[in-house]
Amino acid sequence: MVRPNDFEPIAAQFEELKKRSYNVDIIGSVAAIKALVPEYRSNNSEFEKLDKPRPDKETK
Repeated sequence: MVRPNDFEPIAAQFEELKKRSYNVDIIGSVAAIKALVPEYRSNNSEFEKLDKPRPDKETK
C-alpha cells in the first residue's frame, strides 16, 4: 500500500531548490536539499551549520 501524500508542498520545495540552483545560491541550494531530505548531514563541511539537531541525539 502506498501512503497518501500531499504533493503540493513537496513540489513547492523542489521549485525553491530549482530557483536557488539557477541563481547559483550554493548555501540556499544546500538548505533546500536539507529541507527535502532532513536525514542528510553535512559532516565536516561548511554546510554543517545548516544541519538541524537530530531528535535522537543529545545536544550540548
